[in-house]
Amino acid sequence: MAFVFTLYYMLFSIYPIVFQDMRGWNSGVGQLPLMGSVLGAGLGAVIVSLDTRRRMCRSKSREELPPEDRLLMAMIGGVGFPITMFWFAWTGQFNSIHWSVPTIAGVFLSASLLLIFVALTNYLLDTYQHLASSAVAANIFARSLGSATAPLFTSFMFEALDVGGGGSLIAGVAVLLAPVPFIFYRYGSRIRARSKYVPTGATETAHLYSAA
Repeated sequence: MAFVFTLYYMLFSIYPIVFQDMRGWNSGVGQLPLMGSVLGAGLGAVIVSLDTRRRMCRSKSREELPPEDRLLMAMIGGVGFPITMFWFAWTGQFNSIHWSVPTIAGVFLSASLLLIFVALTNYLLDTYQHLASSAVAANIFARSLGSATAPLFTSFMFEALDVGGGGSLIAGVAVLLAPVPFIFYRYGSRIRARSKYVPTGATETAHLYSAA
């Protein structure tokens, strides 16, 4: 989550490089493509709403949902994130490509980031229950540290590697992290069963789903 939040703040430095420094737009017009990120957040919110409705329907049937059910959105976002990052980086690299192409990539990039963020936050809450405040506090510290340092190195990184290279570096790390929600979806119950920080009730549920 810290990596996701760091990238979110990096976008505020990446967009001026792509649309102002490289394309020569002024500061007012150069910020307009960020509207694509706003649309992406709206798209992500719609998907979150649909997933919430799905969970409510399953809950009405008295089906007990493990915390890992929250990770479905993170799995979607985890796959979409590196794809859209590569898309944004290499279409933003060349001025011959119309500005709308990296802007559209930003829509899906923002949606992917939102899905990952919401899914993992809810997973922490469902997993640690009455200890969730401590887990979320630790997570907030990590992601705040990342978001605070992101503007300090983003411009230097993209000046050294260009937009294509810098974006590919980020996307490459995202590719390595993409399997994480899939791993926790498959083995999360076993991991929770071994944790001394998971509440007793959650531990019993973890054993139940692990046995199943």
